[in-house]
Amino acid sequence: MTKSNRLGTALTAVSLVAIAAGCAGPGNRVGSASMFGGKVNSGELPLATKAQMALATNNVAEAIMLAESAVEGSPQDAGFRALLGNCYLAAGRFASAEAAYRDSLSIYGSQPQVVLKLAVVQIAQGKNADARQLLAEAGAVLDPSDTGLALALAGDPQAAVTLLEPAARAVGADSRTRQNLALAY
Repeated sequence: MTKSNRLGTALTAVSLVAIAAGCAGPGNRVGSASMFGGKVNSGELPLATKAQMALATNNVAEAIMLAESAVEGSPQDAGFRALLGNCYLAAGRFASAEAAYRDSLSIYGSQPQVVLKLAVVQIAQGKNADARQLLAEAGAVLDPSDTGLALALAGDPQAAVTLLEPAARAVGADSRTRQNLALAY
């Protein structure tokens, strides 16, 4: 592998991790999981909380076990399924993460961060066309900075630049948006 190819692979890996980390922000708390989806078995909330804590401390194997138990006990909770997807993503189990995110979105479709994570795991699996289609369909509800970087990673840097340039020039644009534009270039 040439030095240029290694650098490109390293940048792609770093970018995927950055997107996933950005998606795991304060808006994705386990406690809010019960506010969407079907009826939640409240007895599963401690499992989901423990899974989130295990994930935060990088105990991925325990997080997966706990999240799977929470989903088993409350299968119609979109938040628990998204948490399970996060655990699978942290473990590098991209196909499992994709299934969990799809399940979450089938229960409750209005989850922009889950849509973005689904696109990220599709990119990680080489399903770039699927990721670009998903991003195009959900573009109106996604953050332009994250969407632009995901588009670049999915092999469409021109669409990424087209989306990110106005966002980077907008009043109040943050450094992350400008950084993602630089990465798209």
